Amino acid sequence: MRNILDLEEFERSEMLGISNGLILDSQLKKLAKTLSQIVDDSTTPAYTRLDTLDRISRYVDSAKKHSIKDDRTGELKPVVSQYMIVRVNFAGLGSELDNIHYGIVWNADRKRDHISIIPTTSFKPASTLETGETFNIGKVGFLSGETVVLMNQITSVSRKRIRTARHFNPTSDKKELVKLSLLQQKRVMEGFRIYGLKEESLSSKYIRNSFSDRLPMFDDPELQYQHLHRPIIEIENTKDLVVYRLYDSEQEFNLHRKPFQLMDSTRNNVIKDWVEAKAIWDPDTETFVKERDEVRKDAYIVIQDAIEKFVTSEIKSDEVTA
Repeated sequence: MRNILDLEEFERSEMLGISNGLILDSQLKKLAKTLSQIVDDSTTPAYTRLDTLDRISRYVDSAKKHSIKDDRTGELKPVVSQYMIVRVNFAGLGSELDNIHYGIVWNADRKRDHISIIPTTSFKPASTLETGETFNIGKVGFLSGETVVLMNQITSVSRKRIRTARHFNPTSDKKELVKLSLLQQKRVMEGFRIYGLKEESLSSKYIRNSFSDRLPMFDDPELQYQHLHRPIIEIENTKDLVVYRLYDSEQEFNLHRKPFQLMDSTRNNVIKDWVEAKAIWDPDTETFVKERDEVRKDAYIVIQDAIEKFVTSEIKSDEVTA
């Protein structure tokens, strides 16, 4: 009590009001007691007492909001629809998604509070690892930066968690709705095929986990590299050739599997360097030493060289035999 009395008049009045509220409200008193028992997580240093209290504060910020309903239509606000981009105030426990993130509306009934959200994050050339469930869909509408879809973190939230469904458009100087393009919508649906329907991507099924004595080669590397983390429809599959097409497309593509010869590395490392290519960042100069596309192309050259070395060795072997 002495510490309260030592405060400035405004703060003293505020704290006395809070103290009286705790004394008179048994639920608040119980909650305050529980909060006072929160300590650092002894097994996970990142989960500190302060971190936990911050998360609780974000939950309360959303919880104290009142639901807004249109009496005429029965629709709850904010009104959202599938594939819209919204900002969500997450307050996850432990490793659950936390803090304010952009997200894609996956499913929403306008008369129900809960909606399904696919969280997103910004694309970082030197660190983002793309997979069948985490992938870049590029720039969305007038929003800045490129967007990475976190399909493996899809979750259901209350509308009270939505901070905003409209975003500032610098061109029009207004807040506007943002929705994925049709191509981006199809890409998200492909991600759901892998996450929700457990289909495999071109990379995981036909490259990484098949025929360890073969390396991949595309007819059109620039284009087909974009297929690596996507599900495909198989048309033909032999040890030397996979013929496939993407969903919602009739165009056929070839993935050749070629024997190879490597000197200083292993097949898995070569594949990893190519499939998981990232930009090289120099922290000292704070510049990119090499862009992601360059790293990817260099890795593919290693694959081509390994295949070429095998062909050359076979020719030499035939010449010796002859």
